[in-house]
Amino acid sequence: MNGPWRGRPLRRPDGPAPLPIGFVPARACTPFRADDRPLEATSEHPGGDQEAIRILDEGSKSERERRPAAPRAAEPSESRVPDLGDPLFRAFIDNLPYEVFIRDSRSRFVLVNREWERVQGLTCRDVIGKSVHEIYDAALANIFQAQDRQVLETGDPIDREVEVPSAQGLQTFRTVKFPVSLPNRAEPIVCAIVLNMTKSKQAEESLRQSEGLFRAVVDNSPTKIHIKDTEGRYILVNRVAEALFGVSDAEARGKTTDEIFPRETAEKFVAHDAAVLESGEAIEQEEEWAREDGVHTYLTVKFPIREPAGRPIGVGAIGTDITAHKKAAGLSQRLGRILDGSFNEVYLFDAETYRFVQVNQGALNNLGYSLDELRRMTPWDLKPEYDAESFKRAVAPLQRGEVELLVFETEHRRKDGSLYPVEVRLQLSRAESPAIFVAVLADISQRKMAEDELKRRVAELEETKAVMERRNYEVAQLAEELAIARDQAEAANRAKSEFLATMSHELRTPLNAIIGFSEIIETESLGPIDNDKYRDYAGDIQSSGQHLLELINDILDLSKIESGMDELSEEVVDIAEIVQSVSTLVRQRAERQGVRLAFELGHHFTRLRADRRKVKQILVNLTANAIKFTDQGGRVTIKSWSHPESGCVLQVIDSGIGIALADIPKALSQFGQIDSSLSRQHPGTGLGLPLAKAMIEMHGGSLDLQSKPGVGTTVTLRFPAERIIEISGLRPMAESAGGAT
Repeated sequence: MNGPWRGRPLRRPDGPAPLPIGFVPARACTPFRADDRPLEATSEHPGGDQEAIRILDEGSKSERERRPAAPRAAEPSESRVPDLGDPLFRAFIDNLPYEVFIRDSRSRFVLVNREWERVQGLTCRDVIGKSVHEIYDAALANIFQAQDRQVLETGDPIDREVEVPSAQGLQTFRTVKFPVSLPNRAEPIVCAIVLNMTKSKQAEESLRQSEGLFRAVVDNSPTKIHIKDTEGRYILVNRVAEALFGVSDAEARGKTTDEIFPRETAEKFVAHDAAVLESGEAIEQEEEWAREDGVHTYLTVKFPIREPAGRPIGVGAIGTDITAHKKAAGLSQRLGRILDGSFNEVYLFDAETYRFVQVNQGALNNLGYSLDELRRMTPWDLKPEYDAESFKRAVAPLQRGEVELLVFETEHRRKDGSLYPVEVRLQLSRAESPAIFVAVLADISQRKMAEDELKRRVAELEETKAVMERRNYEVAQLAEELAIARDQAEAANRAKSEFLATMSHELRTPLNAIIGFSEIIETESLGPIDNDKYRDYAGDIQSSGQHLLELINDILDLSKIESGMDELSEEVVDIAEIVQSVSTLVRQRAERQGVRLAFELGHHFTRLRADRRKVKQILVNLTANAIKFTDQGGRVTIKSWSHPESGCVLQVIDSGIGIALADIPKALSQFGQIDSSLSRQHPGTGLGLPLAKAMIEMHGGSLDLQSKPGVGTTVTLRFPAERIIEISGLRPMAESAGGAT
């Protein structure tokens, strides 16, 4: 707590030097007059304090006349108001164990008792007739004066508790101020009683700490703790008990066992409580409680709680979870049987004499010794690599407590002298007296054999790895050479493509002249030719030149695409119009071949954003190929359909000779020729399909070829949906009634 006095030193009224807290001068209670001369007690003035009060009253009379009177407190009966100068009254307040002081309406001291002098370190002479401003520093004096005014103006007492530093340490005081009206005074005065609450506060704090400590210990205890009164009502339930009971401490308080537990359980607990109260002795019983991880067993001790006179006032209970202990006891019995049946060897030997104390049956079987023989032996009798000194050095870290477990490998010698490898796990148990070493040994013969085999395999793998690394190096070298060769081939191919692309004018110009002049001669445009053979030769020249021009055009087109010199000249293309134009170009060829042309364009027509010349060339190449490889009486169909999401699809379907599945990749390669007697009857360069595939891929589309020998071939072209500009209604084209439409 913080109060207005904390850390503020008092000062003497006759000097600026502060008076140290706890300084108690000798009592000098001779009252003073207003002129600061000592007032001696006489028969006329038997009490010095009374004279001082009278002088103060006279000195303040003119002031009171000038000021309006403050509201007065309810005036007590005159018989209850003592005379402040009465020696009996003075003796009474001087012997009170707490401080008492009286101040007038101007906050001047009228009376102080001996306890106030002792605590404050001031005397009556120092303060009587002095205001608080003459005794205390300004801030503290203002607080005291404001409190005095509050009491006088309201007529109500005030009660304050503050902490004050002193020579004995921090002290807690409770101050009660109240107004009193005296018959011989025109204005009420302020009386104050100051109680030192330090010891009481310390006792309360100590009690709170003790209670808090007790509750903390109880709630954080791992045991079940609860207390009942003699009538069986719960007074306290700790956290462990709350979890087991299923009720909180607040819910359990005031309730009996019958109100919390089932009848059968409650009757058992009540009987235990009655036995404790009746015998006055503690009793034990095992209790089973259900928890989240299963049923737990608690050993509960109930005992009487007595008052100092010895009368029982309640029953306390402390329950310890012994579930693990009970399991361990059962496990210990089973463990003994398991160890004897274990394939591992278990040895116990004395930590002082190093002689074997106990070994399991597995060790006896493996070593060939009897138990009596082993009890006369030490560990180094079984380990050829150790003697007594070296073995003791090896186990010294365990004896010094530097490690808890030693694990090492060694060899054991059987009774017949044969050796076998073992892994030893050694610990020192200090729970026994004297301490014993516990060694668990595993026969690692199989593991050693496996390790040797593993080492052999690792060596082989290392050798294989070296071989593979050499081969990898060789492959890397070959790959580098192949990459160089590939780059050279690609460069040569690009050079070839670039050369052919740039040679288009030089090749086409003379060829066009040959075709043109041969056509003039064949048609006798400049006059008749007498010799018919010349005219036939001119026709052959014109036909061969045309075929050569088509071949050159295909080669040049494919070269330009490969070299990246070819670009799309995009425009709006009507698919139905393209199909109609293609049918016109190939009709005569189909009629000569005796092949029927058919068209299935559905009920819609499609307009694409594409290169008109290339789309037309694709269809011409595919349709001409289909006609070429279809026998007389066969059929070639061009289909088309579109969807806004899947795109535009064109198909060229023939009923020709077909292609074997294994030959399809070859048919799609440049200059690819299918090796069959029938196909060789038809001339061709093998560029039609590769060129069509390259051109459709320039449009972002794809070409798919499905074929079966003797059934026919279907080539499917797919243009992406983003190239569709419009899909509108269109009446289907009619199929030819004769050879073609």
